[in-house]
Amino acid sequence: MPTSRTEFLSDVMATFGSNPAYCAAWGADTDLTIASNPVHPSWGAGDKRVDYAAALKVSEPEQAVYFWEAVKRRVDDGSAPHDSVLPVVGPGSTSWEWGYGTLLALIQDVAARHGFTVKVVLSRSAASW
Repeated sequence: MPTSRTEFLSDVMATFGSNPAYCAAWGADTDLTIASNPVHPSWGAGDKRVDYAAALKVSEPEQAVYFWEAVKRRVDDGSAPHDSVLPVVGPGSTSWEWGYGTLLALIQDVAARHGFTVKVVLSRSAASW
């Protein structure tokens, strides 16, 4: 039996609260934002740091969770340093390579317990209100 949006979001917050590698927070334009600290030494620091971000919104009428994620890496290719957004969906992607596919699996697990389905979206605006 489906539960409420509030129960689902509380469960997600509790799940991430017990994992120091991630930080979940209530979003300003979305229900939740999730960020992580690099957990692998290859992720680097400073100019070579890789940052992960995710956002999700919950539609109770649709019983759906709209989930977006992105990995950004600082790039210095001779021009002015800039951020490069890397793909995070599917085999061969950054998420798969660095093990962040586990984050989506975790969200799907919590969603299933509450009767919601997860829809992965390709833009942050699709996971925003």
